[in-house]
Amino acid sequence: MHKMMSFQPQEKLTGVVELEHLQKLCEDDPAFEIELLQTFISDAEERLQQACLAVARGDCLALQQQAHQLSGASASVGAPAILFLARRLESGCCSGGFAEAPELCRRIGEHLEAVRAFAAQRRCSLQPG
Repeated sequence: MHKMMSFQPQEKLTGVVELEHLQKLCEDDPAFEIELLQTFISDAEERLQQACLAVARGDCLALQQQAHQLSGASASVGAPAILFLARRLESGCCSGGFAEAPELCRRIGEHLEAVRAFAAQRRCSLQPG
């Protein structure tokens, strides 16, 4: 089993993806890095969509579950901004901070797009020139 990225609040926006963490996780296999990022992006998009639906329904439990899954997945691949925001979303549900949820979902979506751009850049850098 791979070690999950440790998270410190001051690291919340240090990078889109912690490349060193990702490389270690993928045992320095660039093709696997891309595959893992693509899987993360696909899963995170679905989780974010479900979180947005939960917000629209006012379903705090479903929102909390989706946020928890997002935080775990983002910790695994080393996406610190998404991890930070997903944890805020999850803890906000527990403490009645549901009003902040739409903004947090929007920001997670923005950071997910940044991860997508990072993955595309990595993919291009690996292709023979």
